[in-house]
Amino acid sequence: MAQSADRLTSRSLRPGYKALALMAWLAGIASAAESKRDTNGQAPTLQPRARIETSLGSFVVELNAELAPGSVLNFVQYAEDRFYEGTTFHRVIRDYTILGGSHTADLKEKKTGLRDPIRNEWRNGLKNLRGTLAVHRLGNKPDSGRTAFHINLVDNPFLDRPFDGAAYAVFGRVVEGMDVVDKIATTPLTADPKTPADLRRPVVPVDPVVIRSVRLLDTLDREQTKKRADSFDRIVEEIQEKAKTAPAEMIPDRIASIEREHNAKFTTLPSGLMVLDLEVGKGGTPAMYDTVVVHYVGTFADGTVFDDSRKNPDLGGLPWETPMTKLITGWVEALTTMKVGGKRIFVVPPQLAFGDRGRRNIPKNTTLFYEMELIGIK
Repeated sequence: MAQSADRLTSRSLRPGYKALALMAWLAGIASAAESKRDTNGQAPTLQPRARIETSLGSFVVELNAELAPGSVLNFVQYAEDRFYEGTTFHRVIRDYTILGGSHTADLKEKKTGLRDPIRNEWRNGLKNLRGTLAVHRLGNKPDSGRTAFHINLVDNPFLDRPFDGAAYAVFGRVVEGMDVVDKIATTPLTADPKTPADLRRPVVPVDPVVIRSVRLLDTLDREQTKKRADSFDRIVEEIQEKAKTAPAEMIPDRIASIEREHNAKFTTLPSGLMVLDLEVGKGGTPAMYDTVVVHYVGTFADGTVFDDSRKNPDLGGLPWETPMTKLITGWVEALTTMKVGGKRIFVVPPQLAFGDRGRRNIPKNTTLFYEMELIGIK
């Protein structure tokens, strides 16, 4: 561009035209840049904000089209169609989530304007932490999300686990007005009369919390968002690769999150193994040459699951049976301090796991997190 400017201001132009030519060239650059901006003078973004106005106040969310492109496109389209107007936060479970965007004040599902369900982007690396928004879906139907979304009132790490084929896909977070979300969470509640009597509990606001509007404050970069949605599998591969090499500083955060979730502290054994008992068993304790029967989930420091006995096709949903002599040192120590019927979370440092050898999808020198249930001894 510098060369073009030199040409436009060269001696071949008459003196009176030099300034005019330069001004025209600069104006062209400004015009091209302006064409990429919205009416507010802002460039399209992959992190647009939206203001959600409710009958109890408003709050602002920031959407993440970089990691949840399909979910964000879906939400933005419904917002622009004004679908959310008149829907409510129809389910409030304190210390858990508020759920809205799909039902009207009479607890009927809004069907006018519905589009097809979307792909579940739960493997995007975003976690169900306090203040985050996630796509709501039907149980045992991973790709059934449409308009409904929940806002996490607390950290809900179990919503990041694929317990019925998938987890719940986070696509944004509250950046202003979390006090309004908390206000919704404390509104008086009653039971839904349409729910079977034996399952009724107070989760429906007595006075409907109506969503009056959802307005975009920024322009979504639709072109890039669509490209990312089309290549989501590649995005997941990149995320999983990064998760395998999660930095050591993530480990204390994960430990603290687990302790908050269960309101209990880990115990660190002399070997460096950390254990937190969810339930103390009443049966026998395994010896070194026993065969144990267990169910377990193994995760990395960021919560990414790398092994799950219940999802292992070779086990068909049955518990894993294995001789103690074939287990890593951390497992042996964890099991020999448990009783049958016990449930435990334990953190295995590299020297008690696979060390500098690694193993298949486990990188070298990786700290591993396990949640285990000791079902029996053979």
